[in-house]
Amino acid sequence: MPRVIHVKKARKDNPCCKKGESYYHWTPFRSSTRYSKTYPRASQTCGGKKSQIYAAQEQLEDGVENLRFVDADQANSDLETIVQECCESFREIGEEYTDGVQNMPEGLQQGEQAMNMEEMAGSLECAADSLESVEIECDIDKADHTDDDDDEFDEEGYLEECQSWLDGVGEELMTAAQEVEILF
Repeated sequence: MPRVIHVKKARKDNPCCKKGESYYHWTPFRSSTRYSKTYPRASQTCGGKKSQIYAAQEQLEDGVENLRFVDADQANSDLETIVQECCESFREIGEEYTDGVQNMPEGLQQGEQAMNMEEMAGSLECAADSLESVEIECDIDKADHTDDDDDEFDEEGYLEECQSWLDGVGEELMTAAQEVEILF
């Protein structure tokens, strides 16, 4: 990954900020310099398939983070979609690695680079399987948060319990997504 440089005060205007503002810049391998007002994410600092892997992990992380304080039914359906998209991304990238090995000349298919590519494809498939094995179904019942005496719904308690459940599931999902071992 390239070194990210933080400039506290720009001496002149640049593509992301005006003179006097702070910004970050970095230059990925064989690419032009990139600028940002915020610290770059891993997917922004590299290119190729590695960038796609980081982007899928970041998409999962953002999706879980955006589900703050929603009810259990909405969280269930949204999480299933988010996990499915991440698994599809991992598998597509894994297929690209496998296709890359198959497109190599036969003499190179036994080499270290081909072995690393096959191992990476296997790692991505394993991470997708781990994500799919995480139990997402939430069994929090709204009826448990209704007072028997006056039938008043405790929405705050319900949302707190949903949030607690979501935090646990989110942690499991992120652990499963981080199983991808980026070899090169």
